Amino acid sequence: MKNFLNKIEEKMLSRFIGGFIVCAVMWLNAFGVYIGRFLRFNSWDIFVNPFSLISEIVDIIFNPYDYRYVWAMSFCFAFFMAILYYTTKRLGDVFKNS
Repeated sequence: MKNFLNKIEEKMLSRFIGGFIVCAVMWLNAFGVYIGRFLRFNSWDIFVNPFSLISEIVDIIFNPYDYRYVWAMSFCFAFFMAILYYTTKRLGDVFKNS
């Protein structure tokens, strides 16, 4: 019985950690979309203009009240992407089992 409970606990913990990682990655994706779409940075700006990019990101992180729109947009878009991810994952499981 103890071994069975340990397996259940292990599975719940791994699902929690997996869900946390998915949410964190979705938020980073959403923040990246904001940086590219609204701040107009591109991937080459990491090498060409890194100080401007870093200063914008640091300003957003350390002044969250001034950038409420950034945080709200990032959260909403991350939530949307997470819903899409879990929906497609569930649909894949359904079609795989049928």
